[in-house]
Amino acid sequence: MCKYDFNWGTKEFILMGNLLDILMTTPCVVSEPFEPVDANVILRLNWIPAQILTYPNRQRQPLPTSTPLLQQRKQERRKERRPWRAVPKRIVMDENEPASSPPESPVTIQPLSSPCAPPSSPYLEPLSSPVREPISSPPQRSRSSSPLSTPSPHQYKRKKYETFDPVPDPTKKYWPPQEDDDIDVYVPDENQLEGIQQDYDHQQQNNFAQQYVLTSSSEESSSSSSEDAVDSESSSEDGSVKSSSSESDSEKSENGLNDSDDSDSNEQFSPKVYDGCSLTVDEGVLNMMDLFVKHKMEKVQIGVFEMKCPLCYGDSHKFYQLSVSDQIRNLFENHGLADLMDKYAAHRLELDLNILTDLCDGSEFKRAKIHEPYSLTLLGHTDGISISDSSDVSLWPLEYVIAELPPSLRFKFVLVSGIWIDNSKPYLNTFMKPFVKELQDINRDGGVKWIHPKSKEEMCTSVSVAAFAVDAPARALLQNILSHGGKHCCNICEQKMKKLPEQPVLPGVKKSTRRRVFTFEEEASTLRTAERMDVQGKEARRRQEQEAGRSKLTTIRGVRGISVAAELPGCDRSTMVFPEYMHLLLCLVKEFFSLWFEKEGPWILKDYQDIINSYLESIRVPDFVTRIPRSTEKFHQWKANELRSFVLYYSVIVLRRCMKEEYFQHWLLLVLSLYLLLQDTVSPIDISRSEIMLQLFCRDFARLYKADYFTYYVHNLLHLPLTVKRNGPLWSNSTFQFESFNGTFAKFIHGTKNQGKELVNNVRLTIGVEVLKARVNNSHLSDDQHSAVEFRGKVKKYVFTDREKLLLSSHNVKTSVQLYFRALTKGQTFATSIYQRQKKRNNFTVCYVNSYDERVFGEIKLFLESPGNVKMALIESFKVNHLRSFHHTDSGMVIKHIIPIEKTDDIHLVEISKLLFKVIRINDFVCLRPNKYEVNL
Repeated sequence: MCKYDFNWGTKEFILMGNLLDILMTTPCVVSEPFEPVDANVILRLNWIPAQILTYPNRQRQPLPTSTPLLQQRKQERRKERRPWRAVPKRIVMDENEPASSPPESPVTIQPLSSPCAPPSSPYLEPLSSPVREPISSPPQRSRSSSPLSTPSPHQYKRKKYETFDPVPDPTKKYWPPQEDDDIDVYVPDENQLEGIQQDYDHQQQNNFAQQYVLTSSSEESSSSSSEDAVDSESSSEDGSVKSSSSESDSEKSENGLNDSDDSDSNEQFSPKVYDGCSLTVDEGVLNMMDLFVKHKMEKVQIGVFEMKCPLCYGDSHKFYQLSVSDQIRNLFENHGLADLMDKYAAHRLELDLNILTDLCDGSEFKRAKIHEPYSLTLLGHTDGISISDSSDVSLWPLEYVIAELPPSLRFKFVLVSGIWIDNSKPYLNTFMKPFVKELQDINRDGGVKWIHPKSKEEMCTSVSVAAFAVDAPARALLQNILSHGGKHCCNICEQKMKKLPEQPVLPGVKKSTRRRVFTFEEEASTLRTAERMDVQGKEARRRQEQEAGRSKLTTIRGVRGISVAAELPGCDRSTMVFPEYMHLLLCLVKEFFSLWFEKEGPWILKDYQDIINSYLESIRVPDFVTRIPRSTEKFHQWKANELRSFVLYYSVIVLRRCMKEEYFQHWLLLVLSLYLLLQDTVSPIDISRSEIMLQLFCRDFARLYKADYFTYYVHNLLHLPLTVKRNGPLWSNSTFQFESFNGTFAKFIHGTKNQGKELVNNVRLTIGVEVLKARVNNSHLSDDQHSAVEFRGKVKKYVFTDREKLLLSSHNVKTSVQLYFRALTKGQTFATSIYQRQKKRNNFTVCYVNSYDERVFGEIKLFLESPGNVKMALIESFKVNHLRSFHHTDSGMVIKHIIPIEKTDDIHLVEISKLLFKVIRINDFVCLRPNKYEVNL
């Protein structure tokens, strides 16, 4: 290496430092052939600690000891022309002055204790050499500034070095100069060197903590094959990520972390997550990192297989299969799925068997249930997700939820069995084959084997699939029948559609195709059965083979052939799909909007559209309604939750003054029947009433709106009561939550190539995030913490009225109490009517319990906190006027969830615990939600 060649990389520095460490284990004297200048250069290089070498001068090769903090600082330095370092004072030689001759005395080298000793320990004796002070010195910095920060590039310039200090100052960190080095020079003083040392020690602690986390996670993944690792992993996830078998190791590591800090215990600088929690904030972060590692870094947990369609060529029609057994085992062993199922099963024992409260109460889920401990009954779903607006490629995940879980946690434990990515719809018979084979193998081998986290016993879980909640095209593909619009396209019955008569062709107008529509029949059509569909499918397949070459395939009652999905354990081909109400509303209500605002007829509402739009835009809804009402001019862009809110809440109040009475009474039948089937609990009486009203609705539809508009979606309304009998209330089997989960999927695709592989790798992260949300929102919060009250936004100036002063004095509350705008309790945010920042939301109209234990409605005007920490609300109450209630004239049914109210002068002082829930206020009406599960759709 050249005498003045300082363009060394990281490897050269480390190699030279290690070489000198070996040479200096015993005292020695450098002889004459070892030139003093070269010796000084080598001594300088040996002084550099390994941590400083993580900032290489040229090649920038990261060392294993680098941490995210160091990497971040290194990235910030790359933005400048040269990495900045604190350097010691230098000798600046004049151009005319010759270089100093080397000292005659030999160089004495002291033994080194460690090649990475801190800079404050002097290893070397300084050599005698003439030292000249620098021309100028920079201004001093405060100790609070970062030791790695530098002055601006134009304050001080470094001269080119001819010679320099023979020995570096051991109290300063050193960075060797470079050729053509024209950068800022900063000379730290003694006080700032203390800050550098503190930063160095702090960085060492960060390195130790980072190595501890990575080592613990890698040890878990590497020891998963041994029996001890199985025992430790099976007991690791019961409310926290710590395993009982590794308590001693974790205690040692925690003691090591605490010993490295000479200050107080960990509780002093790491507070608890919340009052009464056993976890500190640092432990919670470590648990989150461990959860991330298990779902993102350990690819052994979930098997992934790349599949191709055997009938296609090339790279098109490619999909990915994910092992369901690995996912089920992971949920049981690491995420407490067994405890959640036990708690929900114990809760369901107290319910009435004749009332439908969830999926498990449906007849199809009871039939498909395997009566074994911890057996799973699944509800499947698949739908297309648009990845990009500029591409035709769509994503089709095949996902399932567990019916034995409570509804609030059901969509936090989603199983993904396959992902199809292509610019066309999937061939479901091909797409379903790997999943069907896996479930058949699982049940044939006795179920998925896993270790119970508490009892350490080996358990077996059998899996069955009861139904699929999908849209109309996917229903046809799963059953392998004609799509909607075909001659026999109904998934539930065998009713035949009829073609409309030919319309006269006008000159210059293209002849339109004849549409098929349904007709209302007083006698119900024959329902499909699995045996009949199998016979029809085999016969259709035989005829297709005989008539090979024909462009039109032969079908028998709409059945085109066999269905692979029907081979799933517990799956019945005739009942595995049903009219899902989210997509049903999405298409049905838009058809009504098209009739009311675009089609000519006695039902037309075009003249009232401006009045309807202004009324809708003036409605202020609470925050559990995600989308605020908007104009009907662009109703084609409305989402399903907007259409649902319109049907249940807005439509009755808005249409009562502009729609003819006959049509309005007809619309009330749909609103009332949907509300009955969407309740938290659906009784047999509710099902029979809704069935009668939907039959009346479909019967009168052809008479009021012509038979030409009796489409597939109007016909499916007749099957909604049967759907509730088979699969539980409509909210339990809807796809609103599935669509929300699919939105999370789409966020994990960022690239334009290999999108399937990218998504498969991120599936673990998606499931891990959802499980983490379930933990935080449910497991850590007790009943007392859930009912805790938190006030926000102090009211600075408010003048009480005489009635309010009288009310406060009657409750022994002074007018000098602290007032607030908002309150957070029971997972809800309540506001006051004087809170002006919420202009499009109404979070102050509530239902509460008065002093007579009656449920009444009112508006929150103020929140108060008395000196005795008594938290109360000042509410202006309403009076209910039942004479103005909406009711259907012919049947006498009253719409109970839309309640007429009148303002009164009564004001009440109510405790916060008496507030029940928020309601939707529309002018002089309040609307109640049908159930507590469909929130923020």
